[in-house]
Amino acid sequence: MEQLRTIHDIKTLDDYDFLDLGAGEGRSIQSCANKIGGRGLGIELNKTKVERAQKAGIEVVLGTSLDLDKIPGKVDYVVCDNFLEHLPSKNDVREVIKKASLVTRKFIYIAHPSFEDIDYLKDKGLKTYWSDWYGHKSMLTLSDMIEILNECGIDWIQVKPVYKISDSDDERILPIDAGIDQFSYDAKKHGKKPRPAIVFDRDIYYSFDIIGLMPEYAKEFPVMQYVDRLKKQNHPIITSWQDKQKSFKNKVKKALKLKR
Repeated sequence: MEQLRTIHDIKTLDDYDFLDLGAGEGRSIQSCANKIGGRGLGIELNKTKVERAQKAGIEVVLGTSLDLDKIPGKVDYVVCDNFLEHLPSKNDVREVIKKASLVTRKFIYIAHPSFEDIDYLKDKGLKTYWSDWYGHKSMLTLSDMIEILNECGIDWIQVKPVYKISDSDDERILPIDAGIDQFSYDAKKHGKKPRPAIVFDRDIYYSFDIIGLMPEYAKEFPVMQYVDRLKKQNHPIITSWQDKQKSFKNKVKKALKLKR
């Protein structure tokens, strides 16, 4: 295979509409292109994932998001799709969002797992499976994320909770002593859950979709629209206030067709 393209090979960000940080093999780039629009460039530190993306013809380059401000130009928006929780610390998250704010014209879109209810569930002998992953080094809460965005000069923030977890029977809920790095509940692997099921007396969610709007675009706040936000984990279709309803319906049809 030819030598991998790196972030240092990018002459200007003006050639792209958005950046996907921690892009992996590039699947989220395709999703964002379909649901939000534009040409995307992925930044990924894992060489193997970059190799797979480039082999598939997806524009992902090898590099760190901390070098973004070294590239001339800007994009319309930056995506952090289940990426920030993998960074080593809250300070690293702050630095990445700061770099992202320097290279985007309009907004930053963050898809972030919910770490709001760890102690609440622990008291009931339960946990969400993603709250006990070795790779999740920065399990920041929603208030942490908003604090960081504010520190980066981003005060216009929109938050949408995604997929509501109502009780302990949900497959995303595991017994507290289930092993590390697990996924959906499997009775044979994870053991028994409470009987009868515990109905939660607070709203617990799978994740949050967060949009932080750059100050100069306060009048063009994008709209996050969903097919079924509280029952599915799909990312939103993001449109502007100016988009017509017909445009939204066409994007929904296209997104649903691509899922089949």
